[in-house]
Amino acid sequence: QILLWRLTGEKGILSHLQNRLFLLILASRGLTLDQAVKISGRKLADWQWAKIENQAVRFGPANLISLFSGTLKVDQMIKKGQTDLSECALTSFLLLKYL
Repeated sequence: QILLWRLTGEKGILSHLQNRLFLLILASRGLTLDQAVKISGRKLADWQWAKIENQAVRFGPANLISLFSGTLKVDQMIKKGQTDLSECALTSFLLLKYL
């Protein structure tokens, strides 16, 4: 858990995971790089988008949506104070459940 926190810094692992999953979902839906840039508001290089497209194929759209939904539920639990567990611990459990 500490390693996850060190890798992500202040923003948190959950936010990074949500951003990546969002891009993976866009790729799994067959969107082009230009469309993904417009929707996400992020600048992506061609090689980055190609990497995301390759990853999206490995997960499949149903798994990506389930995992993204799980990240939103964890985020909501944290923000509403419905858990005493840390963000890293909850994220670890989430990844164990879906991967």
